[in-house]
This record gives sequence, C-alpha cells and structure tokens, in this order.
Amino acid sequence: MSPTYAYITRLLTTILILCFIAPEANAALRLGSETLLRLEDANQQAATYLSAPLYEFLDLNLGNLWGHRLSFSAGGWLRLGIGEKTLPDRNNGKLSYGVLQLDAAPVRARLGRQLITIGGMNEPLDGGALELGLPAGVGLAAYGGKDVNDIDKTTWGGRLGWSCGIPAEIGLSALMSSVNDDRDRERVGVDAVLRAWSWLEIGGWGYYDFLMQRTASVRASIRFKPLVPLFLGVEYDQSDPAAFLGATSLFTVFTDKPYRSASFRAEYTIPVLELIPAELTPYEIIERIVLAAEARRLWYESEPGAWRSGGEVRIYFTMDAKSFFALGAWRQAEPERGYTDMRGAILYWFTETLYGFAEGIVDMYDHDIRGYKTGLMGQGGAGYKLSLRLRLQASGELRSNPLMEREGRAMIKVVWEAL
Repeated sequence: MSPTYAYITRLLTTILILCFIAPEANAALRLGSETLLRLEDANQQAATYLSAPLYEFLDLNLGNLWGHRLSFSAGGWLRLGIGEKTLPDRNNGKLSYGVLQLDAAPVRARLGRQLITIGGMNEPLDGGALELGLPAGVGLAAYGGKDVNDIDKTTWGGRLGWSCGIPAEIGLSALMSSVNDDRDRERVGVDAVLRAWSWLEIGGWGYYDFLMQRTASVRASIRFKPLVPLFLGVEYDQSDPAAFLGATSLFTVFTDKPYRSASFRAEYTIPVLELIPAELTPYEIIERIVLAAEARRLWYESEPGAWRSGGEVRIYFTMDAKSFFALGAWRQAEPERGYTDMRGAILYWFTETLYGFAEGIVDMYDHDIRGYKTGLMGQGGAGYKLSLRLRLQASGELRSNPLMEREGRAMIKVVWEAL
C-alpha cells in the first residue's frame, strides 16, 4: 500500500473510532471537511498541460470527555494529483496536528503532534507539553519530542514565567535540540508583554544561540490606540534564517542572509453608519470605511536595503459582517529592482445564502524581467450555502508573471461541518 493510501486508511479509521467513542464518553464531536478540486492549465517552458489535483482537508474535535477536562483534536490533508505525470509526490498527505489535551487547573497537558508556541517558540513536534500555574503569578512549562519534519531531530525545552499585579508578564526560555548524537541548537531567550492600559500594548522577545554564537531572533512591537477610530503600530524584527535550521543542517549555506526590518502601520476607521442622518436610514449601505497606510524598511547584511510603503481603503457593507471592498497601492524598492502593485478585492453577500467575490492584482516593474513589464492576477467566483453546515463554491483564477509565465485554474470547493 502506498504511503498516501495508508494515510487515508488511518485517518478514516480514526474518524470512525471517534464516532463510536463520542456517545460512550458523553463527548461533543465536531467534524469539518473542505474538498477542493482544481482544473489547471499551466504553461511552463512552452509545454501546455491540463491537470485536476484533488485536495481534502479534515478537522475533527472530540470535547468534554469524561468530566469536561479531556479533549482530542486532529487535522490533516491529502492530495491526489489527477492527470499529473511529472510530479513524483503528486499523491501525498499529512497529519497536520493530533493532540490529546487535559485541562485540570492549574495543570494543562498536551500529548501528540502539535505546534509548540511557548515563549514565542514555533516548534512542530511529535511529543508532549506540560504547563503548571504556581502561586504568586509564577508559571512553569516544559516540552519535548521529535521534530515533525526531521525524525532524527529531538527537541526539548521550557519556560519560567512571572505575571505581576498589572497586566504584564515576563519569561525566560531555553531550547535544546540534537540530531542523532550531534548538538544542533542551544538557545536561550526572554519574552515580555505589557498591557497596563487598554490603549497601549508593548511586547517582544529575543533569542540567542550559544552553539552557533549568534542572535537567532529579536522582535519588538508597540500597539497604540490613542483614539477609538485610530490605531498605530510599530514593529522591529531581526532574524538569522541559518540559526533556525541549526548547526547540523547542510542547508544553512543556502538560506537568506540575516536581516533587520522596521515597520509602521496606521489605520483610521470612519463609522459611516453612525454619521448618517436618521432620515437617510433606508439607504444605509456602508457600515464603516477604514483608511490604512504602512511603511517598512529592510536592512540586509553586506547588501543594500529595501523599503515598501503604501496604503489601502477598505469599505465594509451593512449587508453582512464579511462583505467588504478594498483598493490599495504599494511601492517596493529593492537592490537593482523595484515595482508598484495595485490591488482590489470585494466580497459581498447578496442574500443570506448567496455571495460573490473577486480580486485583482497588477504588478508594474521598473525594468523588464524575462520580457515582462507587468504581472497580472485575477480571480472571481460565487458561493452558495446549501444548508447551515454545507457550502458550495466555484471560482476561476488566471496568473501571468515572470515566475509562472501563465497559469489558469478553475476550482470547485465543498465545505461541510457536522456538529
């Protein structure tokens, strides 16, 4: 049996077992499915071919197990490359997560495939994690397991945190990993966040790798809301991609060079609905308008930097909270090249069951790139809610740029959720 079909068999078996367990354990079973069929017309190196890859995304949750403290959640995807003859892994699949969780305050324990985010870390592991809340605002956390993407890598670590009287917290973290018997990472870090006022939040983290003798990552941000309609955000980021791979990885020589970036973002919300006179109430269409602007500067090691700036206007309609229209323009300048891109998007619910959407992006390059002066992307479609838990969507997409040359897609999506 191929790995793909073996994965499908295990996944379906797990779902059936959980369906039988749920009534016996007085549990609430929730199952979600998203099926996507794409018809693709790709033109690569002047060879046109058609394919129809089929994607299936499954998510399930089993909650309130035996006393409302135990739960299980899992999710995965599979792909069948119908009509594809050139890709060796056209049929594949993966278990994205599968976690058994115990919530028994002050203890929280998780076992299985999971993404560890303790202390700002992002480690996909097959293993366990334990969090313990102690008096005086002290918290302890520990985790360990095998790396999801590298079975030979073992990772473990922990965090000691303290939360004081005001809404603030500080933590010290450590992470170690090894590949077989070789040390791979020896990282320590600190993270902190301050939310003393509803209009201000300051936070960040930093990590240093003693084995590679370099700073792995630093991030700091300030979120400021001096007025109800106004939001301001500043962020600083410093990253070394090679440090994330570890000392034993052969791919560190191919990673991007270390970089630093600083960004600023501002948003102003105009509450149109509140400003409309009462006599115009029957003609209310727009709920609010959001004006957004951003600027970002990047510095590369031993290379010229780059910057990106622009803004957009977003209009939200009263028909539905999800309905909006957006139009924006951005300018990016990089070493020896630059471009300007304009984009627009709309999502609108015509009725409670019928909606339509469209998006378009135009990239205008300063210089020809492989004979292209512009790049285009356009997509649009419509969807219909057949029932409370079943939705059908059809769409089309066309791309043309220096990287893909030309690519067309038609997609049919079926989303189903059982409660």
